[in-house]
Amino acid sequence: MASALALLLNGDLPAARVLFFGSVDGALAGETRYLPRRDGRAEQIRLLVDELILGPRSRDRVAALPRSTRVRSLMVRGDTAYVDLSAAAWLDKPDSGLQGADRLRALASTLLFNAPWLRRAWLFVDGQVPGDAAVRRVWERPCC
Repeated sequence: MASALALLLNGDLPAARVLFFGSVDGALAGETRYLPRRDGRAEQIRLLVDELILGPRSRDRVAALPRSTRVRSLMVRGDTAYVDLSAAAWLDKPDSGLQGADRLRALASTLLFNAPWLRRAWLFVDGQVPGDAAVRRVWERPCC
């Protein structure tokens, strides 16, 4: 009991986070994971991206990003995250999982849901902003 209290006071207990994956009906569905806490904002975002790449634990969910996806760069400036993923994030075709813009929508949803301080997420694939304007609107937290 004393060790659990010490962990709580030190902030070492994992934090509940919700990662968004595809569901069998094609919609996004959340999956709760208990992840280690990170001090810096960029480290928090990186952990979420890495966990999303690992894929879902539940058999009722499908991968949001292919496992071959790599983070080329990641930067946080103020209330904005910039994440550049390898081309695999858009092009690789897994046996099951989300495709195209839905992959980035799952990533943006995961980031914005778990980081209340985050206002917008700029997601790049191989240095380019993929998708059209309708997709990019999802990558910003609504005002007010």
